[in-house]
Amino acid sequence: MYRKSKISGRTRKLLIGVAAAALAGGAFAVSTGLSSAGENCAGLDQALKNNLDFIAEQQPGGKARDALSDARIANRQAVVDLINQRRAAAGCTGNVQAQPPAAKPPAQAPAKPPAQAPANPPAAGNAGTGTGTGEVVCKGSTVTLSGEGGAPAASSGTFPIGTTLKVTNLDNNKSITVKVATTSGSCVLLNNAAFEGVREAGKFLIRRAVIERVGAAANPPAATKPPAAANPPAAGNAGNGNAGTGTGEVVCKGSTVTLSGEGGAPAASSGTFPIGTTLKVTNLDNNKSITVKVATTSGSCVLLNNAAFEGVREAGKFLIRRAVIERVG
Repeated sequence: MYRKSKISGRTRKLLIGVAAAALAGGAFAVSTGLSSAGENCAGLDQALKNNLDFIAEQQPGGKARDALSDARIANRQAVVDLINQRRAAAGCTGNVQAQPPAAKPPAQAPAKPPAQAPANPPAAGNAGTGTGTGEVVCKGSTVTLSGEGGAPAASSGTFPIGTTLKVTNLDNNKSITVKVATTSGSCVLLNNAAFEGVREAGKFLIRRAVIERVGAAANPPAATKPPAAANPPAAGNAGNGNAGTGTGEVVCKGSTVTLSGEGGAPAASSGTFPIGTTLKVTNLDNNKSITVKVATTSGSCVLLNNAAFEGVREAGKFLIRRAVIERVG
């Protein structure tokens, strides 16, 4: 159903123009919150198409294909997942498709040799390409852990509580089947026990995953917003649990923060801000802050590498649910 917007035609054109300009510069801000207030379907549809076109050009045979294309596709697909969540929440129903990619000129040498099959490729009908018993969903999404305890389970912002999902790590061919027990801003987050069953040692992110929906929720609940924090921060000082230090612009409000599993000096990755941007991340549960530069791209507002996350984490937790993210440079 088409939802009328209270925004004037002139204002709508201006908003779409700003969104297009931001995307052209390589920066597209997508909140992981599920609120649909003030959403613009035309703008969201255009943002979705731009990202789908980008992915198409990175696919084998596309004119932009090179050695880093697989990583770009995974990162941009995570952005597509978030846009689709926003479109669904806003009631957008447009059928958005990618433009067929232009092929590389025949004379151009391939950017890289064809990827080799894994050392132990999954057998036909195995979860490496879908078991044949479930619908492959959220293609290209990365999978990380929520930091929650208990029996193996998942959280999702894409599927209702009670949905059964199968997650396969293509780097070690390990799979686990779990039910969605809580909500989050991702296609799927695995709790500690579930992630332990498919992880590679020392890694907190599965970059090559197959996610299958193998069972629907018995009684899908109506979509709800996550509850507000028990003690919502007041404006002024992030170091004391408040909404910002007053020295930076608070961005990606409501986003959770987790770690990328990358080593090196403290740094961040982002699918929202360009490389070189300086961000300050404050954990409101322990009032610890860290300021880092964006060094690589990902599908989240911000992922902290191991050293940066260690500076603000709570012991035993791999997810910061109450965070303030500020752009300070």
